[in-house]
Amino acid sequence: MKALIWLVLWSGGLVGASAANVNAARTFSPPVHDGRRIERCYLSPRYSGADPCGDRSAQEVADQFCKDRGLRRSTYWSATRSERKISAWALEELGACGMLIHRWTDHEGGSLFARIDCE
Repeated sequence: MKALIWLVLWSGGLVGASAANVNAARTFSPPVHDGRRIERCYLSPRYSGADPCGDRSAQEVADQFCKDRGLRRSTYWSATRSERKISAWALEELGACGMLIHRWTDHEGGSLFARIDCE
């Protein structure tokens, strides 16, 4: 009987440990979506008068990248500037029926994420 209780407790501990690892922090270096890099600029009407490639908008893009992968948010990101424009994905925000929706869209980017850490 003691062996059976120990086995149940031991296997329950393994299940708990493996479930915790599913949502563990992850690093994407470089982050890609469908095989292409991610542009740090946010194509959004909310940033039309401000810098669409600034730190605040880039944080929103990094957060959305993490959320799309089942994680909560980005805890760290870094970006690099490319000498030439390359085919990348950019996060675009559109107004539809009084709501803002986002989608990944084809974009010629020059300011790309080099790394995104998610939790």
